[in-house]
Amino acid sequence: MEFNVRPAESGDYARAYAIERECLDTFWSEEQIKNAAKNGNIYLVAEYGGTAAGIISAVYCCGVCEIMNLAVAPEFRRKGAAGKLLRELEKTVISLGGEKTVLEAAEDNTAALRLYERCGYLPVGRRKGFYKGTDAILMEKIL
Repeated sequence: MEFNVRPAESGDYARAYAIERECLDTFWSEEQIKNAAKNGNIYLVAEYGGTAAGIISAVYCCGVCEIMNLAVAPEFRRKGAAGKLLRELEKTVISLGGEKTVLEAAEDNTAALRLYERCGYLPVGRRKGFYKGTDAILMEKIL
């Protein structure tokens, strides 16, 4: 499958919100998604066949981009959407003059941790009990 990744547009907000709500414990509201670009945030959508298949949201400041949410609808998982979203986000950060991206993932979210490691993210720290008693693994990638 070949995914097209682009900034979210007005027609994406409801579907993007639905993907986040279905896949994540903590998600952005439709209004936050709508206002992401205005507030210095980055919000990208991976689409396939005209349908939003996945999203990535991030906050960029002072050369560092923090990934907030990455979610792919169940029917599009393990088809390359998440990796493509990460690569496109990294290109966006580089174009802004950014130097690195950072994120955190629950220690028991092995699928996410494997994805991030395959994409060049390295563990740099831990937050004890951050996710309802589960540690968060802090990761970064120098761009």
